[in-house]
Amino acid sequence: MGISYAQGQTLQTMSTDFGSDIKLGDNYDPIITATGEPVIIAGPASVAQDVRLAIQTPKGGLFYDPEFGSDVVDYVHDDCTDTNLRHLEIDLADSILSDPRVEYNSVSISAAGLVDGKIQAGCSFICGGVRNQYRIVVGQTVEVV
Repeated sequence: MGISYAQGQTLQTMSTDFGSDIKLGDNYDPIITATGEPVIIAGPASVAQDVRLAIQTPKGGLFYDPEFGSDVVDYVHDDCTDTNLRHLEIDLADSILSDPRVEYNSVSISAAGLVDGKIQAGCSFICGGVRNQYRIVVGQTVEVV
């Protein structure tokens, strides 16, 4: 099972400004240098961080951008049925593809089911020629690792 938007075609990397942002740590605190300056990330790494934030932010969670985020948090208390896993895959794909910097035909999602009592899924996508892979864990919260 799973969703794959790759269709065996050659992926083209567009000439795009992928932006920059303050680098966040695993707990989403800004990474600060020894001199007190924030570490800045740019290019595909910035996109990967933005996608990770979008997956973990409930849709409507930002007052200034109600379409930002995902519905993945809705699965925290749901049963692990095949139907729910397919819907989770669709919601993850929608969340990733909502970022126009992600190459459309590069998204792949696979919800694996329950592992240690938590729904787990894998996702990958390409941005700027760089493949990004995450494991999504839906338990009491949503984790992206």
